[in-house]
Amino acid sequence: MKSKKIISIVVLVMFSFVLILAYLNRGELEIKNELQTEEKFRIIFNDKTYEVSMDDLINIGIEEFVATVDTSTTDPHDEKFKGVEMKKVFDFLEIDTSNIKTVECKALDGYASALTAEEVMADKNVYIVVEREGKALGVKSEGGTGPYMMLIKSVQFAQRWCKFLQDVVIK
Repeated sequence: MKSKKIISIVVLVMFSFVLILAYLNRGELEIKNELQTEEKFRIIFNDKTYEVSMDDLINIGIEEFVATVDTSTTDPHDEKFKGVEMKKVFDFLEIDTSNIKTVECKALDGYASALTAEEVMADKNVYIVVEREGKALGVKSEGGTGPYMMLIKSVQFAQRWCKFLQDVVIK
């Protein structure tokens, strides 16, 4: 009888904890849905947040490039992508990159990938991708990998790429 009471209390506490976390994360879920629906991602630098849209990337100049795709389930092969170099997005927003140390890319699904300043500032290396093999990346709810993805050309494997890009945090 006593053990049933203890189990009931533990279950009640755990259930309450889940409800509290759901309530606290509600706002973040709304932001994620809005970013994906409106095809935007955020760049966070110091205390300022910039929202970047597809129109912004078009204004910066989307370019086509080839990157080698190599995963644990595929042999290396080249694919065509369209996107904008991340450092050009920073320039467009007039972000001073002279003292950055790292850039963290966060995905809608919780994945994160960290980059060095050297990787980001290298020519033709880190891109915000909008198309793969001639097709828009699509949103997660429709089985896509976008609407945006961060891609690093210089890495051997694609596991550091960040699908479903939500935030780019400059440190």
